[in-house]
Amino acid sequence: MCIRDRHKGTVKDGRAVGLAEGYHENGQLSYKDNYKDGKKHGLSEVYYDNGQLSFKGCFKNDDYIDMSYCEK
Repeated sequence: MCIRDRHKGTVKDGRAVGLAEGYHENGQLSYKDNYKDGKKHGLSEVYYDNGQLSFKGCFKNDDYIDMSYCEK
C-alpha cells in the first residue's frame, strides 16, 4: 500500500492494481477507483469535498461502460 499526496493504492510492477483512493485537502474522500493492470476496471466513484457523491460509473480496461457490468 502506498500513501502519497492524499492518495493511496497499490502498485505492482509499476501499474496500479486494486482499489485506489484520493482525498480532498479537507480530508474528505475525493474518489475511489478500481484498477487492473494499470487501467480503470470496475466501479469508479467521485465525491464533492462535502462528501456527497458526484459521479458513479463503471469501467472496463479504461473504457466507460454500462453499469450492469459492475453490478454483477
